[in-house]
Amino acid sequence: MIGATELLSVQTTLPEPAFDLHYLHYPLDVPAGTTELELALEYDKIVDVVQIYAVLLEPDGTFRGHVQCPGGPGPRRLVIGVGTAGATPGCVPGPIPPGRWTVRLDLDRHKAAAPYKLTVSAASVAAASSARSPPRGPSSAGSRASRTPASTPSACRTSR
Repeated sequence: MIGATELLSVQTTLPEPAFDLHYLHYPLDVPAGTTELELALEYDKIVDVVQIYAVLLEPDGTFRGHVQCPGGPGPRRLVIGVGTAGATPGCVPGPIPPGRWTVRLDLDRHKAAAPYKLTVSAASVAAASSARSPPRGPSSAGSRASRTPASTPSACRTSR
């Protein structure tokens, strides 16, 4: 995503499995003027042991996207992209309201602690146009996570 600002970056390990642990929630603040969001979740899928899905929710709880990756074991990079101009499969295009959004990780298979990386980036019209335009004049001036997109060729990629 050109001119993107990182809103959330988490690289950690799933907690130990528990009978009542089905979801992890990560709130993030999306600024006014945002036109695109891109979420990326990276982890190693282990069939019937570790499988994670990602869901993106607006500040009022409205569903904006979901991505899962069926198939055999191996490294995964799941991407959700939403924006005014379009969305990845499984997601809803449209305006990006400012406020506290939520990323929900669904622990579909969670029988072991496992590392994962989650990032969310945002782009705005101003950021995208300044990234495309060369600076004028003699010089130019050059997330928090808790437990409580843009266009991409594929919503799910297997890295081998």
